[in-house]
Formats: sequence, structure tokens, C-alpha cells
Amino acid sequence: NTIKDLIISNSQGVSLSGELNILVYVKTAEGNLAADGYLTLISSETQTALIDGSGSGDVTGDVHMQRYLASAFGYKYVSSPFSDATVAGFAEEVDLAASFAEFYRYDENREATGWIGYTDPGGALTPMTGYSANTGSVATPLLMSLTGRVNNGVLTPVALYNHDKTYTRGFNLVGNPYPSPINWDAAEGWVRSNIDDAVYFFDAGGADRYTGTYSTYINGISSNGAAGPLIASMQGFFVHVSDGAYPVEGQFGMDNRVRVNDLSAAYHKNTETEYRPLIRLSAAYEGAGKHTDHLALYFVENATPGFDPGLDAVKLENTDSDVPDFYAITDCSRRLSVGAWPLSQTHEIPLGIKTEKQGMLTFSLVSEENLPQGKRVYLKDKANGTVQDLRLKSAYKTSLAAGEVNERFALLLSDSDLSQETFGSGSADAQVRDGLIYAIIWLRDEQVEVRLHNMAGQLLMERTLYGEGEHRLGQAPAPGVYIMSIFTGMGTISKKILVQ
Repeated sequence: NTIKDLIISNSQGVSLSGELNILVYVKTAEGNLAADGYLTLISSETQTALIDGSGSGDVTGDVHMQRYLASAFGYKYVSSPFSDATVAGFAEEVDLAASFAEFYRYDENREATGWIGYTDPGGALTPMTGYSANTGSVATPLLMSLTGRVNNGVLTPVALYNHDKTYTRGFNLVGNPYPSPINWDAAEGWVRSNIDDAVYFFDAGGADRYTGTYSTYINGISSNGAAGPLIASMQGFFVHVSDGAYPVEGQFGMDNRVRVNDLSAAYHKNTETEYRPLIRLSAAYEGAGKHTDHLALYFVENATPGFDPGLDAVKLENTDSDVPDFYAITDCSRRLSVGAWPLSQTHEIPLGIKTEKQGMLTFSLVSEENLPQGKRVYLKDKANGTVQDLRLKSAYKTSLAAGEVNERFALLLSDSDLSQETFGSGSADAQVRDGLIYAIIWLRDEQVEVRLHNMAGQLLMERTLYGEGEHRLGQAPAPGVYIMSIFTGMGTISKKILVQ
């Protein structure tokens, strides 16, 4: 009872009287298909079956739709392709009786977090609304399944709001309401008034199933090279209602013209095909592996250093403390995950970073595409005067305390050579943390000698260090004031250390 495609071309309609599994698609070109609970849209690691929205007929009665997930670990943003599904439809994948709620809806108009536990099995899964489902603590594949009467045709626009609340900041969690993927870039079929052009996807963390990171797509550009305009069936995602005279009301709706027949099981898919100068950067704690935040900067003639909701994407902060928030800053102090700038002169684009913990961070040039010949890319660190050519050395490391840093770093684009590494007091540092003493070196490819003396001049420690980075020297001495001297080929730096 499993077939590839099913095409209905019968003005009298067709009824199923037994189970039928579809691997690719169903199309009601003419006449209706009465599914009556017998039809299942199969999902696998390679593809997910769909219902084509271009026919003149409807699929009536209950349909079962599967969604393959490569990993069940952590939260997923989900939506319903059905008009009558309830929270109980996710009971097999989510523990609705857990003491700490594992299924949520989102309310933008709240003073605290927008997340509200939504575990009543009878709660409606409203079309075009997104939900957050915690599907477990094991990173093994999971096959979700939901049942109901499929949505088709025009979805009446709903009101979304931006109340300028501290934590929600105008973001609204919405979802794909159809049993097929939809195209965010579709030329027709969308109602998106007072809604920015960016779309935001969530990926669960690798260690803590209650946290994760966001990727962004807008105007053909993704923040991480993976997010794209195709939004899978049963996929929830964030949009941002534009700023203005608060509260701002947006309208969000769609019809079948936004639907596409793409069978990819991946929630994120990128289609950057236009010839645009593009720079993609990342920031991560040293040794963090895949725990990385991404920033994309592209250059078009009609861009400005300010904020444009059709070109720029507001930064949606990650929830994983092991991942910093990395962003560009506009002239009007907006923080961006994807930003457009003009490419007509030497640029200094302010960069900011927000961290939840102290540590050594690495800023990296991930890729640069289509830049004019001779245009150079630099990272500027105003704290120590370093201007590093990212094409010659793509990674820049520095130690940062927890908090926000919004005036120290910048990306420079220039036709001339600006690179320099200034030697001075900012080229090295010393810190005491958790009873351990550290030397932090910002001089690349440099061998240095480090000595620790007490105020009486007695030598307590001596080390030879190689290369930039954060070096742990060992146990801190007894409480008191000490001097760390760092000897380099360009001179000596001395730092006073207080051990409490």
C-alpha cells in the first residue's frame, strides 16, 4: 500500500477505503480526494511527502503527516498543517505531563519571557502559529506524526504585534500551515504588512536541550550559509513586526501561491545565487567546536549604514550560554545578524559581542565572496590598536569578560594596506580566576618569556609561552600584589596582579 505519487483527475472525486502511503506527492488536479484517515504522507531521512497545492480539488477527511528529525535532542519549533489538530497530537513525542512544561506557545505582549506553557491536550494548534516542543534528551532520529484535516487555499491574515517589550522585542513565533514547504521569497501569495523581511530559524544546542541558537535569512542572504527561503512543512519560525509608534500591528497571511514541491527533509536550505559582495564572519569561545554564532554582511547600492527592514535582519539573541551573540551595529544602534552596506568607499562597520561568561574568544572570517578586486578585509581591535588582515590570518583571538562590548571591534574594508600590530600595554594581560593565574597574549606567532615576582622582587614563577591565546600558568600565589613581566622580541610588558 505504498506508492510514489497520487494524481486525482476525476470530477466525481475519489475515496480511499484502505491505507495508502505516499512517498512523494498527492495532487488533486481535478476533483476531491476523500482521505478519511487512510492517507499517510511518509517522511524519511532523504525526503518528506507533500500535498501539491496547485490543483483545483481538495483533500478531505483526516490525513496523517510524518516529519523526520535527524535528532530528537532539545526543542524544535513546530506548526500544524491541519485546521483541527490539538496539542494531544504531539503526545507521543512530548511529555505533556512533565513537571517542567515541554510544550509552549509564544506571546509577544508580555513583560517577562514570551514563552507560556501550553500542555492542555485539548489546546488548539492554530494555523500559522508556531510552537516549541521539547522532543527529548537523546540525539537519535525521531519520526514525528500529526493527524487532521489539511489546510488549503487562502489563510485569512492574523494580527501580529510589536509592543516594544523588554524581552520579546516585537518577535512573533509563526508557522507553516500547509502540508508542503512554502517559499518565503514567493513573488505572490503573501500578506506581510508591517513585518520585516527576515525569517529566523532555531537549532537546538548540543549539550543543553533547553538552549539553542538562531540563524537568519533575508533578501537572498543567510547569516550562516544554511538558512534559506524554503520553510518545511510542520516548521515553526520567528518573524519581527516592524518598529514604529507602539504598539505596531502587522498582518500575516498567505495562500497556495507560496507553496512549493520541494521534498528536502532539511528544515534549512539556502539559495544564494545573486552576484553580491558578501562577507561572513563568526565568533566562538576557544575550543567550542560547532558552538558558533554567525554574522553576514553584504553590499548593495541602495543600502545605508542605518536600518532597512527589507535589507537588514535584527539580531535575535541565542539562548545557549556557550555561544556568544555576535552582531553588526547600525548608525541608529540597531544590532544585526544580517546587514547590508553600500560598497562605495572605505568602510568601518562597528561590531558588537555579548557573552554570558568570561573566556578566550575567536573571531573568524568564514568566507568572502564577490568583493571588488583589491578590496581588503580587516578586523580592528581598538583596545590594543591591532588591525588584522583577515585574508592573511582569518582568526583573531582575545579574552573577554562576561557582558557586552559594542565599541571595541570593527570590520574595515579598504583598497589600501591598513594592517598593523601595535606593541604596547594592550598586547598582553594577566588575570586570576578561580584560584588560577593566566597570561593572555595578543601577539601572534611570538615566543614570550613570562616571570612572576612578588613586591620584594623575588621570582616565584617563570614560563616560556608560544603564540597568542590564553595560557594557564598554574595555581595563584598567596593573597597579595604581584608583578607579571612578559618579555617579547619588541620589549617588555609589566602587569600588576592582585590576588584576593
